[in-house]
Amino acid sequence: MRYLLISRLVAAICIVPVMAGAAPVIHTIEGKEPGPSVRVSIGRTERAKAIGIDKQLAGFQLKKGKLVIETHVGEVPAATDGPTADWNIQLRWSDKPPGLGFSKSGVPLSQLPAVASSAPEKASRWFRDAVKNSVTPKSLAAHAVTAVSSINRGETICLHFATPQTGAPRSRQIRFSRRFVAELLVSENMMDPIKGPIPPALDVSKLICLYDAGGSGFGGSMSLERIIAETNLDFLVMPVCGEDIREGVLDRAKGFIIPGGGARAIAVAMKPDGVDRVKDFVEKGGAYIGVCAGAYFSTSGFKEYSGMSHLEHSAPWMKGRALLKVELTPEGIDLLGSEFKSFTTRYNNGPVFPDIGPPPEGSPQQPVTALAVFKQASVDNRGKSHDSMIDTPAILATQWGRGRVLTISPHPESHKELTLMVARCYGWALRIPKDQIELLK
Repeated sequence: MRYLLISRLVAAICIVPVMAGAAPVIHTIEGKEPGPSVRVSIGRTERAKAIGIDKQLAGFQLKKGKLVIETHVGEVPAATDGPTADWNIQLRWSDKPPGLGFSKSGVPLSQLPAVASSAPEKASRWFRDAVKNSVTPKSLAAHAVTAVSSINRGETICLHFATPQTGAPRSRQIRFSRRFVAELLVSENMMDPIKGPIPPALDVSKLICLYDAGGSGFGGSMSLERIIAETNLDFLVMPVCGEDIREGVLDRAKGFIIPGGGARAIAVAMKPDGVDRVKDFVEKGGAYIGVCAGAYFSTSGFKEYSGMSHLEHSAPWMKGRALLKVELTPEGIDLLGSEFKSFTTRYNNGPVFPDIGPPPEGSPQQPVTALAVFKQASVDNRGKSHDSMIDTPAILATQWGRGRVLTISPHPESHKELTLMVARCYGWALRIPKDQIELLK
């Protein structure tokens, strides 16, 4: 999924210069009865295999009225361009939306968008309902909707988000947008309330959920999504947050991916109920793929972790950042391909497991198999070489109940030349033979 930057607002009603380029992709949903019209303009693009906000809104089912969804390649055109509706909603992204403070590192201090509306009381109510259970009451109390003038006819609302990065995850931005539009449609009696995070008409028969929220790193999740986009793996990827997981999004999924970041922060953001739902999902047959922090999360090193593997990482966990040589084991060659027998990959403090002995008797976990091992040691920021990690597992495979767990300590998803190998890692967890997985031309 690619997010296109918006340089600035030109007017209070979120008007920006019109960019020349491709016409927007338009999807229209009509109810069985006449009613209000709602136009949602989205200033971003999605990968073909990503279930972004445009596809999620297209999964709504209306009782009456009309919903027009415009996905623009680039910035949303000026608010007066094109047909207007009773409600004209604009979803925008930029490096620094108005009214959103940033830390010295450039990370947004708030995950909430700037909201401007010609119907501020209604917009405020819908927005508060959309973000409840996601932000603290203190943050919500400090959030205000800016009043602006309407355009031509109909009411105008703009939700202006920070460009996704650590601290402003896209999963929650998508969630806020989806729920905001749903609140408007339900309030206007155009649609019945939706239970859970999946719109009723959204096809999720081949769904993989990608965690992209508190504790995760934005770049890693983008790279892991790219693996599916650039191969023939026949799945769609939906970015999800802890709230989505606790509301049951995994009940409809085939696989779940957790990228790099901070494993304990991810577990805390999911909350115990979310962690339990991940374990239940895998135990019932789901596929789990964890990279770096996702590998930590699957193990038993801290009580917050899921414990789907009995392994405990060595201490200290901070072993440095480096490009390290990794070799596949015979089992790894069989599952991932001899062409990747030896490769070099980015490493960033991933877990090191010195002992992969058998799991406890009676555990839902099956024995652990090393598919690859480190052949070089990382040097930490104090100059210490962690030689003990040599010949310890870099890629591991196990089973939890009826589901498969594949974990990767380093970051091969960072390297285009390793895309096929990582896709085969996905394939093993999803029970797809490696010979059926190919790169798209």
